[in-house]
Amino acid sequence: MFMRRASLHNILARMVMKKSNLKRFRPFRYYTAISFSIALSFAFFNTSHNSFAQNYDPDILAAPSQQSTNEETYYIEADQLIHDQQQGVVTASGNVRLRYQGRIVEADEISYFENTGRVMATGHVRIFEKDGTILTVEHADITSKFDRTVAEKIFVITPQDQYFWARSVNSSSNTQIFEDATYTTCKPCEENPEKAPIWRIRSSKIINDEGKEIIHFHDSSFEIFGKPIINIPYFFAPNSQAKRKSGILRPSITSSSKLGYGVKVPYYLALNPSYDLTITPTLYSNPTALLEVEWRQRLKSGTYSVKAYNAVQANIDNFSEEQDKQTWRGFVETHGQMSINKMWNWGWDGYLRSDRLMNETYGLGLPSVLKNQVWLQGQSRSGFARAELSHHISNNLSETDRKMPSSLPSFSYRKAFNTDDKDKSDLTLTINGSILRREEADFGYKTANCDTSSPTQADCYIRGIEGTYSRLSAQLDWRKTALVSGALFTPFAYAKADVISMSIEDNDTKNFIQNHNKTYARVMPAVGADLRMPWVAQTKNIQQTITPIAQLIARPSEISAGDSPNEDSQSLFLDATNLFKWDKYTGFDRQEGGIRANYGIQYDISINDDLHFSSLIGQSYHIYGTNSFTQYDPTASNIASGLDNDLSNIIIGASLNYDSTRETENGIIPMSVYVSASASLNHDNAQLEAFSSLAKASYGKNSLGISYAYTADEASINREEQQEIEANIGLQILENITIKGNARYEIDDRRFVSRGLGLHYEDECTIFETNYTQAFSSTGEVNDHKVDFRLTFKSLGSFGHSLSR
Repeated sequence: MFMRRASLHNILARMVMKKSNLKRFRPFRYYTAISFSIALSFAFFNTSHNSFAQNYDPDILAAPSQQSTNEETYYIEADQLIHDQQQGVVTASGNVRLRYQGRIVEADEISYFENTGRVMATGHVRIFEKDGTILTVEHADITSKFDRTVAEKIFVITPQDQYFWARSVNSSSNTQIFEDATYTTCKPCEENPEKAPIWRIRSSKIINDEGKEIIHFHDSSFEIFGKPIINIPYFFAPNSQAKRKSGILRPSITSSSKLGYGVKVPYYLALNPSYDLTITPTLYSNPTALLEVEWRQRLKSGTYSVKAYNAVQANIDNFSEEQDKQTWRGFVETHGQMSINKMWNWGWDGYLRSDRLMNETYGLGLPSVLKNQVWLQGQSRSGFARAELSHHISNNLSETDRKMPSSLPSFSYRKAFNTDDKDKSDLTLTINGSILRREEADFGYKTANCDTSSPTQADCYIRGIEGTYSRLSAQLDWRKTALVSGALFTPFAYAKADVISMSIEDNDTKNFIQNHNKTYARVMPAVGADLRMPWVAQTKNIQQTITPIAQLIARPSEISAGDSPNEDSQSLFLDATNLFKWDKYTGFDRQEGGIRANYGIQYDISINDDLHFSSLIGQSYHIYGTNSFTQYDPTASNIASGLDNDLSNIIIGASLNYDSTRETENGIIPMSVYVSASASLNHDNAQLEAFSSLAKASYGKNSLGISYAYTADEASINREEQQEIEANIGLQILENITIKGNARYEIDDRRFVSRGLGLHYEDECTIFETNYTQAFSSTGEVNDHKVDFRLTFKSLGSFGHSLSR
């Protein structure tokens, strides 16, 4: 029986009468709705992604008008339909396209056997899954209950660019078995699809167990360019549906001069959806064994983790450092963050160790200073508050924990008022306080003659006192900006109040702090105004702005300047970022006093929204009262600040930024250029005292960066000239290969600080990177060589090795 598309009505009408599950039929041009039991279920490739793969025609998804809402309805398009009533076979042929619940099936022919419910698709069969997966097969045989599918010569592309080939697949409800299969993430060669990719896994059998979310690989081999590298009789891995699965993680090899070579094999235990455990044993050739255990748990209110290291050293005589010579060594760290409500959180960071050298010996990757703390923090649209109890410990052998500060406690609160109403003024309240204690004073070097065992003000400075230092501060800021005759006029005022208490018993510390064992209060009120008058010139593609800026601040002289510790205002250097700050100190321990004027002129230009240039030249002048930056400071922050005269250094800053794209034969390539420079000139003779610059450029994968810093001997604490240059380069020599290099060089000492060279290869399925770096001592000798490499097979994992000598 043979009928053309125009004569399908009678056949379909009979089908509706015969099959109870055919609820309705409605022809619509080349679409026909048929509700018969077709099963094309490949659940192994169904993931939760919403993207669509290439060649997925969205027009196919457009349902005919007034389409049935019945999910069992199929929409089919074909050149012809044959219904053999005697044999009970319905056959659609010729450019057959079937759509069902978001899945598209294309084939030369699809046959439905009414008596057995069997469905067969043959000839250039392509199946487009809802998640974007594309399956290409020669033949598909499906049962009517959708519980079994058999396909031959299958090729699969997933939305994650994963590629599968198999001679056949046998799929049941929760298990798919692939025979003679290969897997890779390398894109097939367009000119020669049969060409072996960079890497692939070939298995005699791959079984996907959806119930256990595991893929089993039997009799597998890992191939590079089609050549077997290693044979693996059996291994398993989580499938695409598994979020967390117990098993062995990527092993790695380590090496160090103290421990020799080591093998690290992590094992992950997914104990529960809310907590897990990772156990990582490492065996070294020293001989030494290191066991790392990490516990992580997610609670309703937050998360926390505990990590512990336990080292058992069989032969302590192999170590040269005394702190290394221990049979047992340990380290524990814990972190947590919990939510109280939408505004408030609390948390902790904790560390416990057997010795300070363990971090360096075993390469734990911890910072040089660790902070044990418990904190409480709250934040809203207009306010912020934080309080903490903390104690610092050092991982640096040249420092002792006795020099590290403890806060008992420290806290900060900030509240802004009227920030949403532009017609009202801006009022901000800040409260800050701390109680700090050290067991031993921390001294620094002004000159090479500094002796920390018997320090003097001439040669040393003090970063932190021995004893207890307490401070409670409150500050109220007010400002209002108005537009007056084209100028932005901002009057402002602020008031600071502090209560300070010290308890110092060490005689060396007393030589640096005058107000030891004293409690006193101080107040600093201030009023001022900021005037900015922008002049704008604009053409079609260019906008230029010249803005003169003048600022005047009046306040009394600082009370007891330099007579108390300075914990939070030690970093001070005049530049474009703080030229117009009301108080140029960075914290609360010091307060700028006296009448001061800040002035300058700023120039900005923007061209085609691609090129932006900005520059500033300015200066600060202390008009009346005591200049705080000329007074003694125990931390020597006043030295070389650029403000240690009534007339400050001349500040010059400029930056240029260019971002664009260029269209080439290989597509659109981004390109960018950024250049910045700042200089500080002596106010008397315009002699350069400090200069820094940065230049970065990139074009596609090519990049170049150079930075330079110069400090004259007059502008450094130790009165020594300093010059340093640092460069980084990335050069794409081939489509997938980039060479990288970096170097840091001290010009005055004529020595490298560090330098390195690396190579990076990346394509759609493989990443390989190797680097060689050198670190130099202060005498210019190489004191560390490091070689590392990492090879990543996308979707499988990576492995690497690092060697340091």
